[in-house]
Amino acid sequence: MRVSRSEQQLAEQKGEDDKDFSEQLEGLKERERRKVLRQKKKEEDEAYALARAARRARLGLDQGGGDDDDDDEDLDDMDLSD
Repeated sequence: MRVSRSEQQLAEQKGEDDKDFSEQLEGLKERERRKVLRQKKKEEDEAYALARAARRARLGLDQGGGDDDDDDEDLDDMDLSD
């Protein structure tokens, strides 16, 4: 009986260890997924900022000194199709 009890305890411990490992693996996958999404968002934001700066330069909106909210309104009102 003692041997079977030890085997049962080992099996239970292995099951708990497997469950813990699975939870840790899921946590790692979720963190990696979020990291990829943050990086993608950052790249999209940078691309948008570069495109906006290029449009502003092409339209001559960045000739003044500093950031002017009126420039943003002018840009929004303009037809930017080429």
